[in-house]
Amino acid sequence: MTPDAGGTTVESPAQKGGCVTLVWFIVWIISNAVGDKEPLLTDPVNVWTWTLILAVALDLGAAASSARSRKR
Repeated sequence: MTPDAGGTTVESPAQKGGCVTLVWFIVWIISNAVGDKEPLLTDPVNVWTWTLILAVALDLGAAASSARSRKR
């Protein structure tokens, strides 16, 4: 966390990394407990595995873009 011009503390996106993946995991746990037991399959990739890959890609993309913007 870094202080901004007003003296308040601001979290950078890199410090909040993994937020989408964490939300995905919570949704999957609830869905798995309430509904049918759905394993994460990779051959063929099912919807849960596909959305996990998407969530990880979004988190990694956000971390990479925020790192680039801080270098400027």
